[in-house]
Amino acid sequence: MEGVRHELSEYFSDHPLDYWETEVLRFAENLDNIDIVHAHDLTALRIAVLIGEKRNIPVVYDAHELYSYQPGIFGQRKRELFETEHTLIKYCNEVVVINSDQAGVMQMDHGHGSYTPLTNATVRPIGFDVTKRYAYAREKLNLPDDAKLVLFMGGINRGRKIHLLMEGAARAKTPVHLVFLSWGMEVQEFKLLAIELGIADRTHFVDPVPWSEVVFWAASVDAGFMPYQALDLNTRISSPNKMYEFIAAGTPMIGSSELVNVKKIVETEGFGVLIPLKDAKDYASAIDIMFDEKLGGSERFRQALIERSDQYLFESESREFAKMYDRLLNIDETLECTDEPV
Repeated sequence: MEGVRHELSEYFSDHPLDYWETEVLRFAENLDNIDIVHAHDLTALRIAVLIGEKRNIPVVYDAHELYSYQPGIFGQRKRELFETEHTLIKYCNEVVVINSDQAGVMQMDHGHGSYTPLTNATVRPIGFDVTKRYAYAREKLNLPDDAKLVLFMGGINRGRKIHLLMEGAARAKTPVHLVFLSWGMEVQEFKLLAIELGIADRTHFVDPVPWSEVVFWAASVDAGFMPYQALDLNTRISSPNKMYEFIAAGTPMIGSSELVNVKKIVETEGFGVLIPLKDAKDYASAIDIMFDEKLGGSERFRQALIERSDQYLFESESREFAKMYDRLLNIDETLECTDEPV
């Protein structure tokens, strides 16, 4: 393979490019100038490394997950994901991770790399005011001001424990309305479950909205819910984008105290309710704790969110990431081709 070190050439001889990778390589070869190749996810790492090698430019691997540790990944597939990452990460100049825990695991697994955390932080849309509450959900669903609204955003399935959230809402003393800003084939299954549980009139499915409206929607409910359980390492150390969207919105949230990076922020800052989430009664308890008027209801978390949420927005969370790019673009020796892995 022309312009590629021997060990990489052997790797791609044993693991040929697929159709998508071939098309990406062809596209890159037709570009006049590329300064850096940035691979989002493990699926893009192979072709990113090859382009970086052929162009003699830095490669950034943006590892959004611990891929071989994801739920449902076992056996041969798990080994393949691990070996691909292990083989190719040494050709990356920088590795972007979601938090320091992920960096620690990857360093132990692969023993290589300059790791830069970039969380799933977001930005507030133009015109948004964190001190205000909005009416997007109530107006869309025609719900009264005194209704207690709990929001989940994202794709829904049993792996995300949506069924336990719904069972918990059915058991909770507080008659909350569940709002799912969601999509997917499983929506019909959960609509039927809502009927079975007797909460169909309090369960609402809303089609996805433009990105510019997501934070407004999050700011139009009383609480957000992250129903995930810490059943695997990838989930246990995750930094969910929902958490950052609720923080940006100034909306209190509910989650599992076993999600270590959720606990670091939500518990430390006083942004919401965290308890171990195992079964439906735990989800019910979490809802009732959030809305317990003797404790101050969900409003008791609002002041902390208003005062301390800015530090978890993208502008603050991306500073080290920006420094990483400055470093890559200004150090010429990183562009030199040698016989040793970069």
